[in-house]
Amino acid sequence: MPCFHGAARAGLGPRITSVYEGTSPWLCVMGIGDPRYAAARKLHRDKGRSVACWDMGYFGKSKNLLHCRCRVSLNSDHPTHEAIDATEPNPSRWISLGLRLYNTYDPNGHVVVVGMGPKSHDYIGEHDWEQNALEAAKRRFPNRRVVYRPKPRRDAMVPVVWDDVVGEGHITAVLDGASLVICRHSNVAIDACIMGVPVECEDGAAHWLYSRTSQPTEKQRLDLLHRLAWWQYRLWDADMEKGWRFLLEMERKLFNRKELAA
Repeated sequence: MPCFHGAARAGLGPRITSVYEGTSPWLCVMGIGDPRYAAARKLHRDKGRSVACWDMGYFGKSKNLLHCRCRVSLNSDHPTHEAIDATEPNPSRWISLGLRLYNTYDPNGHVVVVGMGPKSHDYIGEHDWEQNALEAAKRRFPNRRVVYRPKPRRDAMVPVVWDDVVGEGHITAVLDGASLVICRHSNVAIDACIMGVPVECEDGAAHWLYSRTSQPTEKQRLDLLHRLAWWQYRLWDADMEKGWRFLLEMERKLFNRKELAA
């Protein structure tokens, strides 16, 4: 409901519906992995309209819903390169998180391969990605420990044959002392960015930075994090209002749309 109330406070006229109707300028979905939402998003985009895609936040995570943050993207699973380019690197939202950069990188440390869930596999159609990534990492780094980190939830695990699996514990413990993180599009790349661990990824928000270098400087890391902090909001009416106003501004920047009536 905070997303609904935030949209209303931002001047939109939101309605909650269980089926895609396709009559509004905006479509809002919560949980980008649901195939029904992916289908609705495609239909809406094909009409030249905008879709707000909300999901779990990149950082500042909390089990308390009052403090939980949700990330948002415009028309895509994650903010695109163009969207991040268009985002001002104002540090105020990052500073409000109370997080800091640090460095646990060890050039001789272990390599972490991060897994996807079944929905991501079905959505992307790359069912052997983890197995192939693990075997390729072992060939590249024969003298390093190669660790597989599956999705923590047992119902999200996919079949992978590998001896060194770390499925329990907080992700920061898994990344501590690592030499590299390899992922398809995981939010773990953002955790690694905060911790100073190099990243190789193929998609996701972090790809904006790591497509240029696997080992960015502190300034480059902060540049990404300052921008990305504007793409997530607390589940509070007032903060969701800020999120919707930000989305309206980004829609104007990216698509030059002037008429944004609900």
